[in-house]
Amino acid sequence: MDHHPLRVPGQWYKGNLHAHTRHSDGELTLEEAVRWHQEHAYDFLAVTDHRLVTDTRDFTRPGFLTIPGIEVNTGQTELCMDYHLVALGIEKYPT
Repeated sequence: MDHHPLRVPGQWYKGNLHAHTRHSDGELTLEEAVRWHQEHAYDFLAVTDHRLVTDTRDFTRPGFLTIPGIEVNTGQTELCMDYHLVALGIEKYPT
């Protein structure tokens, strides 16, 4: 039996659930990031800048969904390494 997930019948979507813009530590503006993902046949994009929810609603189009998100620093491990949490579909920074 073939268990390869992309060979299972159904609708598959190409997307990115963790992208940063210049508002955080990314290289592209929001507009450039959206355009790049659209030009590379992505179906959806979640912008997850550090400590900032970016309003992406104006970039959602038929066939291309934008998802608001954020990446927050939630603490450190026992080895003093930072770890982050990515939250999707939120509209404001959680306090």
